[in-house]
Amino acid sequence: MVSSSQHDIQRAHLMDACRDATVAALAGVGPSAWASVASPRVVTSDANGYVAGLHRGRLPMVEIHHPADVWDHQAVSGGVTTATWIVRVHVNGPSWFAADSLARIIGQAILGLCRMDEYLREGNELIGSLQPDPLGFHLDISLTLVTTYCRQTYEITTLSVLSIAPPAVVIL
Repeated sequence: MVSSSQHDIQRAHLMDACRDATVAALAGVGPSAWASVASPRVVTSDANGYVAGLHRGRLPMVEIHHPADVWDHQAVSGGVTTATWIVRVHVNGPSWFAADSLARIIGQAILGLCRMDEYLREGNELIGSLQPDPLGFHLDISLTLVTTYCRQTYEITTLSVLSIAPPAVVIL
């Protein structure tokens, strides 16, 4: 079983990118409101379904979760572990086109910030299509992050690989 610390490191990188002031500005909200605990616009979850109640309809918002709680060990004495993350951008808009444009702008800003610190290499993500949901619309971006490790030195580096499976689409 992989330690939760690797899971936490990956989630922290994604949360940092989503909570950046640049992303908040593109979403049209103030940075303090975007990352506020009292009025959450960036949340994490390992299960779907509670976002509508937690957020109470304030959009745009970003949710980060695993489609499944599965870590894949590929070596016993060292090697890699993988985990797939979904970055779900919730938006509303006067039209499907406006919502799609805003969701893609926010998503690309998040991916750009992940690439800036080389946590994600360009092209190593799968962007889905805009889907309707009770909050308005959402756009899923699937990322499969790989952590390499060596038991002898306990060195950890993180990079990403292309997620082959299509992003999970869950209507809330």
